[in-house]
Amino acid sequence: LKWWESFLPASEMKILSYPNDDQCQKPVTRYFSSVAELDQAIALLTPRLRSMCAENETESADQIYLMRTAGLAPCENGWWYAPACRETKSSCVPVILGMPEWNFIDWCQLAVQLKLPFAITWLGPGSGWAAEMSAVRGLHQSHSFLFYWWTPDASFRDLL
Repeated sequence: LKWWESFLPASEMKILSYPNDDQCQKPVTRYFSSVAELDQAIALLTPRLRSMCAENETESADQIYLMRTAGLAPCENGWWYAPACRETKSSCVPVILGMPEWNFIDWCQLAVQLKLPFAITWLGPGSGWAAEMSAVRGLHQSHSFLFYWWTPDASFRDLL
């Protein structure tokens, strides 16, 4: 059972086929926005807000160095793509994190080890937590993506 199969109704399980375990399949796109859609929507929220996982982002230089040290592939167009979906980027599940220092490399390593089809980034410039909150608040009704927050905290109580 793949992790995303828990979202599928039992009647649809029979239509899925997996040629091999290393290949990410399409079902995730039924439940998550594409990275391209999400990037476009993020840009429309505020002109300065963008995906920060990029070589040309001065603010991201330390994190990019740590990624290389950890043996991770470089970011592409602001996102890090897990091997499970690097070749078929449209099948990646977008993951938006707050500050990259808070588990970015851990998320990437976990995606590699568990063969999860994740595209991961953090938002900026400036405070990643504020940018993440802005994205979640501005996009939660129109786009589907993963993010994490902490509890107890009432920041997103009104979104339930």
